[in-house]
Amino acid sequence: MGGTISILFTLGLLGFLILFRTINIDNYILLRTDKLYYSELVVDVYGNVMVLIPQIEEGQYSLGLGRSRHISIPQNNLYLYNYNFKIDANTNFVLTHQHTGQQIILGNVLSENKGPYPKVISYKLKIPDDYTAYHQEAESIIPYYRLNLTLLSPRGGGFDYSWEIKTVLIAPNGDKLQFYRSFGHIDNDKNSGIFNSE
Repeated sequence: MGGTISILFTLGLLGFLILFRTINIDNYILLRTDKLYYSELVVDVYGNVMVLIPQIEEGQYSLGLGRSRHISIPQNNLYLYNYNFKIDANTNFVLTHQHTGQQIILGNVLSENKGPYPKVISYKLKIPDDYTAYHQEAESIIPYYRLNLTLLSPRGGGFDYSWEIKTVLIAPNGDKLQFYRSFGHIDNDKNSGIFNSE
């Protein structure tokens, strides 16, 4: 009897520690959608921002275990005080990080359109066939308890799932442009920007 009680107590304590993420499983166990590959990219440039929009199909995508996640077309921002771009002689869209000098070709310009507002330009790019370009989302398998101890809601709180979103473009030489966002208890050090993945 005592052994059963100690096993139940241990399991309850373990569940409690996982629920409050004292033991953090979110870095190791996540449900992921399939990679949504894309072959075209739209880049809108206006003001001091460049918005990169991969052309993927919106909708519900399976995470597994009977769960799904709605994926919207992501809009990823780069700021022109950190990045600049040029269209080279082969009509390739070349993105450069101004401080590190790291470059990556995003694709071949299919069209260039000026928007309805001044200084808004939209480029439609074809990703090279030998690139890997995908969007993927993930969610934790077990929820965590979020405590809200504020003056407005001193007893507030609730359950939530950690999640992460990645939009990736990888050239054959290992140069990579990645946009990474996460929420909750995912502590993995994921880079955003241009870097070499090799």
